[in-house]
Amino acid sequence: MKSEIKYAGIDLHQSTCLIEIQNSTGETESQTVVKTEAEVLRNFFRGFARTIHVALEVGTQSAWLYEILKPVVTSITVCDVRKHKKSGNKSDRIDAHKLATWLRMGELEQVYQGDRNIRKLRDLAHAYLATVSDSIRVMNRIKAFYRSWSIRCAGRDVYYKRNREDWLSKFPIPESGIRARIYYAQLDLLKEQRKEIKKVFLKEAIR
Repeated sequence: MKSEIKYAGIDLHQSTCLIEIQNSTGETESQTVVKTEAEVLRNFFRGFARTIHVALEVGTQSAWLYEILKPVVTSITVCDVRKHKKSGNKSDRIDAHKLATWLRMGELEQVYQGDRNIRKLRDLAHAYLATVSDSIRVMNRIKAFYRSWSIRCAGRDVYYKRNREDWLSKFPIPESGIRARIYYAQLDLLKEQRKEIKKVFLKEAIR
């Protein structure tokens, strides 16, 4: 029956969620604050022995909550609400009431969250890119340090292990060599991490 259809908007936060339940006519039936914990949220929505559609805003925890609730609700819409903010104050918080209302009126567009395997690949890709980015920062730091002593270091020779002792000998004081060795140790660790993450990423990608 149409009257049995419920619409839920979730205002998701790190420790708690505010959940509003509306019926098919737009009447707010309840507003509940629950802990942002997997079993608590599952039990809350298992209590609805009827059709219930859920909406939440895309964010840091949205993929996690999508996986948690997908088996226990009729549908779950993870949405990007930027177009709604254009019509009002952009600083306005998108709360549970607005999400439930827009969901009921069919005004929300789904942002694809992907299944668990897709999320694995995404997390591994982000981890790999992070090690690449961190490596570049350390490499830039190494060159900047040599240049602070007016030591020319064009190209990539300054990074290679086989040439490091020659490069380290260019510093006029031992303390600078100690600092440079710390940077080199960071670079070596990041390179090893990048190799390991790349290996796991490629293995997961071909499954």
